[in-house]
Amino acid sequence: MQKQLPYSMKAKLFKILTNRYFIVVFLFLIWMLFFDRSRVSEQFSLYKEYQNYLSEKEYYENEIHECNAKIKLLEESQDYIEKIGREKYFLKRDNEVIYYFEKE
Repeated sequence: MQKQLPYSMKAKLFKILTNRYFIVVFLFLIWMLFFDRSRVSEQFSLYKEYQNYLSEKEYYENEIHECNAKIKLLEESQDYIEKIGREKYFLKRDNEVIYYFEKE
């Protein structure tokens, strides 16, 4: 069995719900939440996109720092240049013979 509100509570509730300011504010909120260009779902998707861009920015900043460290090593160390040339580009000295074995 459901509890029924006393008559005075029903009257107060009816009076509040039929108040023209309440109706206008209620309709305004409904409009802003669901139908406006800046609705809640749009704001949420924009916030997720913003967070994605922030994480990408952090990733690229880390990549820049790593590249700058490699550039500094290349500018300062002849041994590092030789290491990169031998490993990546398979360079050798004139009097060397290098054999490469591929893993199967």
